[in-house]
Amino acid sequence: EGGGGGGGAGDGGVGDGCDERSSAAVYYLMMDVLCVTGALLNAFHVPERWLPRQQSHGNSNTSSAAHWSYCLNGHSLMHVCGFLVLLMGRKGLMLDLQWLSGKG
Repeated sequence: EGGGGGGGAGDGGVGDGCDERSSAAVYYLMMDVLCVTGALLNAFHVPERWLPRQQSHGNSNTSSAAHWSYCLNGHSLMHVCGFLVLLMGRKGLMLDLQWLSGKG
């Protein structure tokens, strides 16, 4: 028996780079999860829907969204998720480029 085709180190077999490829796939999956999460947070107005502002002094013109208008509202959290998507994509791309450079 010569060789065996087991994908040993350095022969370009199936086993080379498997860890890097599966790691990159995890980052790409996280990109999808974060995209959907950000969209849902924005669409369903979380957390402002779950934690409405208490009406004070009988002022009925104050909306619950006003309490969340600057930070930690669904729209802002969507942008945070979008930033994390960029980071996940960059990390996945770097792992893919590392894998490709090892193949050449």
